[in-house]
Amino acid sequence: MPAALPWPAGMPDPDFTSSKSVSARILENTFGDGYTQRAADGLNAIRDAWSVSYTNLTTPEKNILETLLLSAAGWQAFWWVAMGETVAKKWTCKEWKFVPVAAGYWNMSGTFIQSFDN
Repeated sequence: MPAALPWPAGMPDPDFTSSKSVSARILENTFGDGYTQRAADGLNAIRDAWSVSYTNLTTPEKNILETLLLSAAGWQAFWWVAMGETVAKKWTCKEWKFVPVAAGYWNMSGTFIQSFDN
């Protein structure tokens, strides 16, 4: 797999309306007497996802972010420091949207999903 792409320097932080969700993959087996066994499904069974939004990006900021997302093409990871965290993790983004809001300004929304494999 190719190396993860760097997050562009100087990009603003996402809006505070951005939200984090966490999902846990588990293996579960229920027996006839009502007893249930559960275990984590693999080494990286807990994955974060961020519904990210940026408001009023300038056209140059929008172009930098769009270039990164197009370069990653939905499958290649990029480094990003999530809100409230101090360490960059690898993320992918399969879908995003840019909406013009005024001359030279854009809103962006997308979902960043934590990546463990590349």
